[in-house]
Formats: sequence, structure tokens, C-alpha cells
Amino acid sequence: MGKLVAFITLHGPFVVFLVAFGNEYLPLPSEVMFLQVGALVALGKFNLGWALAMPIAGIVLADVLLYYIGRRWGAPCLRLAYRFSLEPEAATHRKERLFARYGMRLLLVSKFLPMTMVPLVLAGMTRVNLFRFLLYTTGGTALWVAVTTGVGCLFHRQIVSIVSFAGRATGTLAIVGGGLLALYVAFKLIRRRRTLRRHHEKRIAPEELKAKMDAGHPVVIMDVRSRRAIEAFPYVIPGAIQIPMEEISERGNEIPPGKELILYCS
Repeated sequence: MGKLVAFITLHGPFVVFLVAFGNEYLPLPSEVMFLQVGALVALGKFNLGWALAMPIAGIVLADVLLYYIGRRWGAPCLRLAYRFSLEPEAATHRKERLFARYGMRLLLVSKFLPMTMVPLVLAGMTRVNLFRFLLYTTGGTALWVAVTTGVGCLFHRQIVSIVSFAGRATGTLAIVGGGLLALYVAFKLIRRRRTLRRHHEKRIAPEELKAKMDAGHPVVIMDVRSRRAIEAFPYVIPGAIQIPMEEISERGNEIPPGKELILYCS
């Protein structure tokens, strides 16, 4: 714990700000650091005001940048994020469905979920009012920082013991931790590959769809994008039925039976 105390005491709030800011773009262990900062607050080694203000400032600044990225390059940004995500495609797109269902309220809890950048980019893509965006993202960030810091304060003795033990067994923990991380990444990659392979088998190329339409093949094309996605990109394949994914169970009777059904989304 001594090295951590010395490091944070020397660089203090600036380090906390940088970690908080970078956590929105890079897989940094910010939760671990904020737990340790909470422990330092309980020990009187770090100011409580800085422990709360600097993470909130760093995260909100990063969120605003993602909001403007969403306004300018929303769709390419999401495609890039999904491409490098370890989560299966269905899991990564779940955030879009949650945003379509709950709107800005999702930002109040999105920091506790994976792929935190998705709702932020979607807010920019759908042209949410900036003041409203700041209100929700600041509220959600403050809640997340307060919880992690509070847990660190509450369990500071246990955290001190864990950090002290880690300092004595650095080599062993590095080997065990590296092995567990490798297994986790391999599991995620295999799971993602299987999901993509299954989805790929059921996909149809745009050229193939056009050929079917030109040949008069009886197909039903259904646009299942969320209403927010349709508002952001109001372009529809001619003849497509618009039924958002979250409304299919209520509007299933609108789908013509006895025809090949082709779905598309953003």
C-alpha cells in the first residue's frame, strides 16, 4: 500500500482525472483504482472532495467528446467498437435496444454495464439536447463514482490487506492473473466467433435481396430498427414494413404469413 499511497499523494487528483477520462476509451482498471482511492480517503490519505470531483470531471468530459463523435461519426464509430468488442454481436447490440426502450434514463446506470460508450454515441446520433445529455450523464457518473468510492471507504481494511498481499506476491499473482485473463479472452473470442458464424449463415447480401425483388420472389422486408435509429437515419428499403424490435410481440399480426421474411436493422 505504501507505493500506491506515495504515487497518488505525489500526483494526486491529476492521475485520478486521467484514469477516469481514459476509462471511457480504453479498458483501464478504473474501478480498482477508485476502490483504492476510497480506501485512502478512509485512511485520511486522500481528500474526499478530490476523490469525487476529479473522476466525475474526467468521465463527463470524455462523455461529451463521445457525444460529439456520435453526432459526427456515429455509425462508423459503433461499427468499429463492435468489431473489436469481445462480446457477441447480439450482446453488443443489446445496448441499442435498451437505449431505444429507456432513452436517456439508461445513462443513469450505464456506467455499471459493459460497452458504456454505446449509449453516449447513440445520444449524439439522435441529436439529444446537450443540456439534457449533461444532466443525465453527470447524474449517472456521480452515482457510479459515489458507489465505487463508498465501497472503497467501507471496506478499506480489506483493500489494504489485499494490496499488501499483492505487493508480496507480485510474481505469482502476475502469472495467475495473466493465465486467467488469457482464458477469459479465449472464451470470449470463441463465443463471439460462434455467434458471428451462426448469424452469417442466416444473412443475405444486398445484391441477392435485390435479385429476389427484381425476380418477383414473394419476400417480406421488415425494418426492425428502433424509432430513434429511424429518426437518425430516415432511409428505408422500398416496400419494407417498419416494426421496431421492441414492438414485434405486440404487432406480430401485421407480418404477412406464408412469405420469406427478411429483417434488417442498423
